Amino acid sequence: MDTKIFDYLKTKRAVFEVRHYLQPNDRESDPFENYLTLGFVRVPLLNLITKNNGIDGEFMILDDYKQKMGSLRVRIALNHHNLQRPLF
Repeated sequence: MDTKIFDYLKTKRAVFEVRHYLQPNDRESDPFENYLTLGFVRVPLLNLITKNNGIDGEFMILDDYKQKMGSLRVRIALNHHNLQRPLF
């Protein structure tokens, strides 16, 4: 790969939405629509793409105004077949 691509990916982040699902009030409501968005977790995109065993670490949860809402331990891999350790 070209080094310019690596330099570009070093500055980029993958964004994951952190949700809290609510109990449905009635049986007809869709359970996937009853949630609150707590914030967003940003992880380094280059590490997520290039590491076979994914990302394992604690990241800050930020709201829409970039205020810290807490922290979240994240363990994620794009290709689960290449994991050296199980996800549980």
